[in-house]
Amino acid sequence: MKLNLMLVHDGERWIAKNGDFFVAGKTLEELDENLKTELKKRMGDLRGKKIEVRMEYDYRGTFPSWITQYHPYYLHRVIHVEL
Repeated sequence: MKLNLMLVHDGERWIAKNGDFFVAGKTLEELDENLKTELKKRMGDLRGKKIEVRMEYDYRGTFPSWITQYHPYYLHRVIHVEL
């Protein structure tokens, strides 16, 4: 199973979101732990399954469009969560 999230930083914390799914943490490590906790709460019926969580930084919403030609992405993360 795969889950795709948008990753942003609001100046104080990292935020991973998609629709009504929202998880935050002051560090990427804290974000990962909070993400695992939230997934286990929401998807407990999938106990024993693995979920691939892809987080793509909201590059286009953060940086000016002209810079894309020099650096087309900023940060992509993939973690695997076992429920």
